[in-house]
Amino acid sequence: MTAYGEKAAAEQATVTGGTLWKGLSAVKAGRAHVVSDETWMTGIGVGAANKIIDDLEKYVPAA
Repeated sequence: MTAYGEKAAAEQATVTGGTLWKGLSAVKAGRAHVVSDETWMTGIGVGAANKIIDDLEKYVPAA
């Protein structure tokens, strides 16, 4: 999940505190992660791509 700005952060807290969010299988299994909006949504270029790959390596288990 990602959020940008104070308003979005408040909305994120509302979403992640709700029963629907808490009922998601990925959340229950500890596989939901907060990622940088600046990287994932607005990041441009090789630097941002490398940061996304770093996040994927960190959060996605090897097959």
